[in-house]
Amino acid sequence: MLFDLEGGRRNLPPLRELMQELLKGGQKSSTVEINGEFPRVGRKRLRFKATATKKSFILLAVQDLTGAARPAERAGAGNESGT
Repeated sequence: MLFDLEGGRRNLPPLRELMQELLKGGQKSSTVEINGEFPRVGRKRLRFKATATKKSFILLAVQDLTGAARPAERAGAGNESGT
């Protein structure tokens, strides 16, 4: 299981909750962002998108957002004045 990899270091509560909700059938797809310190790669901001399939499987996509500006940060960048 995903959460048992590397001695449990991949046991991320928000991701576990998201996947459990999908398996219960409460929703078909969901996304969660997690900021954390990860073994071997250091501090990361990751987006996990999980989609339930017809046979109780979950397709999990991971996107590394580290270094990407958040929407609020992008909006604020254009408001800087040079005065």
